[in-house]
Amino acid sequence: MIIKNLLKSVVLCSACISYNAIADNFNLSISDESFGIGASFDPVGENSSVDINLLHDDDFDLLRLGFYVDVIADQSDIKTIHQLDLKLGLKGVVLESDFDDGMALAVGGSAELPIADKISVFAHLYYASGKLSFNDLEKYQEWSMGVKAKVIKNGEISLGYGSIEVDTDHVKNAELEDGVVFKIAFGF
Repeated sequence: MIIKNLLKSVVLCSACISYNAIADNFNLSISDESFGIGASFDPVGENSSVDINLLHDDDFDLLRLGFYVDVIADQSDIKTIHQLDLKLGLKGVVLESDFDDGMALAVGGSAELPIADKISVFAHLYYASGKLSFNDLEKYQEWSMGVKAKVIKNGEISLGYGSIEVDTDHVKNAELEDGVVFKIAFGF
């Protein structure tokens, strides 16, 4: 129930963030354990972006709303020569599960580096300790790494390995996701 009400609020706020109110890309992710859908708004402002993702499994639903800021300016030598993209961000996380429900504010960052014409490698890490976790959620940890390829005109696919792990009042080291994740994103 928390996720449904929060999702309605987030969708309404997302529609107000941008005057065109349309996401820059929509994505679908599939793994052995879960299915996810999401949307990205990039840029929001001059050097920031926002995304929203819902991950579903038989045992849980996980809603994540992220806000990210570019670390490297577009005019810097690192960005111009190497095309390195670094972001720092916050993710609001809402968990509804069979074992416990809760919320967290995860802090972290991501990096993406092109290695060929239409291929890049990426990694990200987000973490929320007990001080940034609420209700039944005591700790949240998310990381992934992989390869992205722009093989279609207005989109990209990615293949990576990732993990999402939580500690709650009743369960320690619960792995919501751990394994290979395939993702496809369509841009507009």
